[in-house]
Amino acid sequence: MGRPIPTSFVLARSDAAAVAVQAIRAYSTGCLFEIAWTIRRTDETASQWQQMHEIAFRHAPAGRDDSDSLLLGVALSDGTTARTNDRFDWREPGPGPRLVNSGGSGGSGGSGSTERIHGTAQRWLHPLPPAPTMDLICAWPRFGIDDSRRTIDTTSVLEAAANAHWLWPEDAELPLTEET
Repeated sequence: MGRPIPTSFVLARSDAAAVAVQAIRAYSTGCLFEIAWTIRRTDETASQWQQMHEIAFRHAPAGRDDSDSLLLGVALSDGTTARTNDRFDWREPGPGPRLVNSGGSGGSGGSGSTERIHGTAQRWLHPLPPAPTMDLICAWPRFGIDDSRRTIDTTSVLEAAANAHWLWPEDAELPLTEET
């Protein structure tokens, strides 16, 4: 069971969108970022607003470029980086770090100038980041968000990870692989 890190903050904001970190949970093998995002309707036509829904929920036509996607990344204090759009094969062990999509949800509501599309995203970072800091980086070019960066003290992440609980204590003795 992961341990929460007491933090939440707005990572990036433009006139059209905002991205926030609602929580960070530390586990023995990595940490989970819980992200919330919101897109607000500005001057889009009904057709353009429908296209925004498709983009926001990843139902845009094949071949779209990364400017449509919410991009997240980390820059660790040891000089390594990971991005959500990095391509790798889980069957091939390799050096970390890796930042992967672990789910999310979304919805929309409002009317007129208060229409919003909102959602959550979970991103898993494996392995645990080294001390003393890491930068969490966000970009969403489609909505006017260029690289935004926030430095996180990884000491608190590592301390919380050391106190994570195994659901079955015997699992603590299993070897850790890229797939755990």
